Amino acid sequence: MRHDILQVNAFLALILGAGEEPLRVLEARDGGALWCFMPQSALILRPGGTISGPSLMTVADTAMYACVLYHYGRVEQAVTQSLNIHFLNRPQPGDLYAHVEALRCGRRSVVLDVRLYAGDAERRVAQASGVYALPSDFMPNQDI
Repeated sequence: MRHDILQVNAFLALILGAGEEPLRVLEARDGGALWCFMPQSALILRPGGTISGPSLMTVADTAMYACVLYHYGRVEQAVTQSLNIHFLNRPQPGDLYAHVEALRCGRRSVVLDVRLYAGDAERRVAQASGVYALPSDFMPNQDI
């Protein structure tokens, strides 16, 4: 059961804290892939005017969590089990977009793929893959 992206966004805003500009889910595509957005104001820039690697990793990880919420509902205890990222192109300052897809949704884990784009969402700057572990007592399809 897929959940409403408005509920996913509201939950992300709640858990990421007041005053932050959290990642937002913009749309869900057929097959359950999500397009997410992180504003430049929430990113850390390196000297020389590039988005930092830790910022890219944060966007990838948060997009994966948003995808888990979209597919499973409120899973507060889901955690990153693994995250692998390849930096492909130097990201210029600007907003980041993430295309995240759940490749496998199991009872205990979710395997995910994330592509990160900078600026106008045409230039891919990073490729990430990861696994989210679900809590052992989790009951799928809980409301957010």
